[in-house]
Amino acid sequence: MSEVKVLKEEENYLVRKFVLKCGNVISARRHLHRRVRFVVVSGVCGMSLGEEERVLKAGNSEIVESGDVYEIRNIGRIDLEIVEIWWGEYLGEDDVEVLKAGSLGSEVDEDLEYEINMVSEEFCIGPEC
Repeated sequence: MSEVKVLKEEENYLVRKFVLKCGNVISARRHLHRRVRFVVVSGVCGMSLGEEERVLKAGNSEIVESGDVYEIRNIGRIDLEIVEIWWGEYLGEDDVEVLKAGSLGSEVDEDLEYEINMVSEEFCIGPEC
């Protein structure tokens, strides 16, 4: 991830903004104690949520429940900016299980928290392509 900024932090919730460069991936993972809402501010987000594939654009959001497996990809031609809201009984950075590389179809690292892998293909969605 290129940039992460905590906007607000309380005992049972945290709000932060991050920017994912073109072609980068947040690898497949799940959280045991927290739920997360991702709100796309700019760019185009490809999201795997369990077996489903979603495309989120500016103004779209998605909730990931505790235990759900998800992966986030910047599939657009500009930086992907997302605000995420964590809430739950435990919000520690160690509440993440990074799954086997490529478990949702992407080539990714197995390092902990928010590793990045450049994807060689260029993607574009929408009439401007």
